[in-house]
Amino acid sequence: DNISPQYLDSIIAEVSKDGEILIKRIYGDWTTTNMNNWKEKVFNTPVRLFQQFRFGPNATDNSIIMDAIELSNQNRDVNSYCIVSIDSDYYSLALRLREMGKFVLGIGKENSKIIWKNSCNQFFLIENIHKIDKEKINNASVEREERDLINIEDIIEFSFENSKTNDDGWISLSDFGKT
Repeated sequence: DNISPQYLDSIIAEVSKDGEILIKRIYGDWTTTNMNNWKEKVFNTPVRLFQQFRFGPNATDNSIIMDAIELSNQNRDVNSYCIVSIDSDYYSLALRLREMGKFVLGIGKENSKIIWKNSCNQFFLIENIHKIDKEKINNASVEREERDLINIEDIIEFSFENSKTNDDGWISLSDFGKT
């Protein structure tokens, strides 16, 4: 409930580079007016919504933490977590999940506290993800207007640019093919 819905598509596109997203959840107090823009956005996005009344300052945070630990214990197929928040309250969750052998991707804003950033295996700035995604969409729409057919070189280039790279700059062939 502390991230704007304008970032949802960019976040999903970025996280999907790593593999299939098995579980997508959005937590918040859906009875408040600050969630109205989210209500409009999720009509077109397959995601589960979780209602958490504001019975305390960290009610939503506590729900997310409990659900993540429960999922980690009950579903051994889930090996990675992506937590999107500007809140540093999730640093202990990130550390605990990592202790359990899980990969933690954090997504937050420039002003996120350093302890939150450093608690994750990887941390992306939401502004950068959104900026890159908007540029790709704008460039793609201009290119589509300029031509009617897509050739194989464009498909290969798109797949290459949108495949996840390792620390050495290499991409796996399976990820390239999937993309």
